[in-house]
Amino acid sequence: MQLRRMLAPGSALALLVAAFAPAAAAAPTALLFQAPMHPVTGQHGAAPFFVSHGGGLHATSTSDNWSGYAATGSTYTSVSTTFVQPAVDCSQGDGYSSFWVGLDGYSSSSVEQTGTEADCSGGQAQYSAWYEMYPANPVTYGNAVYPGDTITETVKYSSNTYTLTLNDKTEGWTKT
Repeated sequence: MQLRRMLAPGSALALLVAAFAPAAAAAPTALLFQAPMHPVTGQHGAAPFFVSHGGGLHATSTSDNWSGYAATGSTYTSVSTTFVQPAVDCSQGDGYSSFWVGLDGYSSSSVEQTGTEADCSGGQAQYSAWYEMYPANPVTYGNAVYPGDTITETVKYSSNTYTLTLNDKTEGWTKT
């Protein structure tokens, strides 16, 4: 989806993002990020964004385009999460969400990330999985993702190589 490309410049060295939607997300209280983030106004409110500078939580901000946790202050070579794919309720109209992990982005113009989508388009729920080596465009996998699936996402860096792995344990497929 187009929206996830806005995340890369504002990402941190190690990212674990719980959700990404136009109505939920994070803006800096100080000039910590370079992404087009700003405080939320309107009906949906804002979602928290937590920044850790190695060893502890140091800042909480809000934004209208993403939410989650960013770790800085150390060299990170991997990030991983396992979660159950949430279902979306499309009764309120179109909306977009991503559940992803990534490396880089805080002080660089690239980010390596993989995740899933749970979107509402035309009143219909749509689920998918993807990876992105920003600034290149994201690539969507053709494999099915369903609400309730157990998903593991991992991004690793070693020997000048990034390895992005997404595993849908419920459906029985892995993409690397």
